[in-house]
Amino acid sequence: MAENNEAESLEVREEIIKHKVDVELIKSFLSNFKSGDGSFKYKERIRRMIREGGKSLLIDYEDLATYDVNLIEFIERNPDEAFDAFNKALRDLIRGEYPEYAEKHEKFYVRLNGWVRTTTIRGVTSDYLGKLIAVEGVIVKATPRKSKLYKALYVHILLNGEKHEFWWPPEEREELRDELERPP
Repeated sequence: MAENNEAESLEVREEIIKHKVDVELIKSFLSNFKSGDGSFKYKERIRRMIREGGKSLLIDYEDLATYDVNLIEFIERNPDEAFDAFNKALRDLIRGEYPEYAEKHEKFYVRLNGWVRTTTIRGVTSDYLGKLIAVEGVIVKATPRKSKLYKALYVHILLNGEKHEFWWPPEEREELRDELERPP
């Protein structure tokens, strides 16, 4: 029985991560999260943001982690959808509590502070496309990353417009040298 509940819980978690996070969950976080002293941290930040005429709300990573780990996973894997959901939740809260301020400003933005999952500059690869990452490091000198070409597709266009394509090197086990060679 316990295994069944655990499996269902995992399915629900994966469902939340793969699909949209409920805007109501985010609204609940922004409205109900209490800091160590018992105050409603983000309600107060929203009030301060409005008092100062701002449009951005800063959310701490640690607060999200203590509230719901699924939100962190969702943000990391689907940052565009996640920030859209957070921005919509913030706008809905402001529209409900401060309608005249919401009328003046079309958009509100949520920003994250203290993202702990980091990588080095050289560690940024295509694996991170579409994901949210924090990069740590100091740029002293910028040099381009060196890529290695293993196989090339050549397109030869004749004067009559006819195209001929071929792969080089033709053998699977062969690979190009550091300098490109012109095929025979």
